[in-house]
Amino acid sequence: MLKKQLKSITRGSVLHAPLRDAYRFVFNRDYRAKRRQMLSFYTQFISKGSIVFDVGANVGEYTEIFLELGADVVAVEPNPDCARTLEQIRPRRRLTVKRAALGSSQSEGTLHVCDQNPLSTLSSQWLDTAKRMPEFASKD
Repeated sequence: MLKKQLKSITRGSVLHAPLRDAYRFVFNRDYRAKRRQMLSFYTQFISKGSIVFDVGANVGEYTEIFLELGADVVAVEPNPDCARTLEQIRPRRRLTVKRAALGSSQSEGTLHVCDQNPLSTLSSQWLDTAKRMPEFASKD
């Protein structure tokens, strides 16, 4: 409960990332191990000064890794809630956030925003499929 309250109070402030990282350091050692593995993996491909496109960046887990490795990052994310979170990631001078979706052609569409951010979609077909899945069906 306290974690959720602190998250909602600090989100968007300069305190959010340091407090989140301190929490993870003390209470979430599994996350730290996963992050070390991700850094180790991506150092094979990304170095200081690289330009990285994080398409479908969500809330920026990979964006933060790429920035930590010294890359300049273009994070593309159509979900406005996720884009706001991305815009709070530091160092801001090496991050460009584009509030858009990418596809094979230029067009406009409707973003179906889901409570679980990674499931938001422009695809009506995916939305119909997800609605039939028990874990995503609405609980009326």
